[in-house]
Amino acid sequence: MKNLLFFLVSIVITSMLVSYSGCEDECDKTEMPTISKEFSLFVQVKYQDGVLFDGKIDFEIFKMYCNGKQTGYFSGSGSLNQSGYFIWGTPTYNFSNEDDYVQFKFTAYHTPFYPAVEQTEIVGGKFNYAQAETASNEYDEINKTYYITIPTNSDGTK
Repeated sequence: MKNLLFFLVSIVITSMLVSYSGCEDECDKTEMPTISKEFSLFVQVKYQDGVLFDGKIDFEIFKMYCNGKQTGYFSGSGSLNQSGYFIWGTPTYNFSNEDDYVQFKFTAYHTPFYPAVEQTEIVGGKFNYAQAETASNEYDEINKTYYITIPTNSDGTK
């Protein structure tokens, strides 16, 4: 009886080990050499009459790994500098899988004359491994400027 029990337990443990070691992570199939990229992302916001925006701007950025894990979340708020750009910082992210990506978003908040309800204008995007590799300069930095046009004039009228 003890021999039979030992035999059954051995079979169960062996089958568990074989099935566990036989699992392949989907991300292993898309693994790439690690690259490190600094993101210098800027936004310029103007009203439709060409006047620089004078309101609040939010920024957020994060990295998603192939396995769905989110890391490196950063966010901030501010307004345009004297040159007319919102510059938040330059986070650096490592990419080691072609399915890794960095996602970002700029949000400008404005209130038109009518209706006097706060509205948002958003621009954003994401960079996967291949895009980050080709979009960067010789310093491994991604410099991109995005533009938002507020759909009202600077006096709040359409």
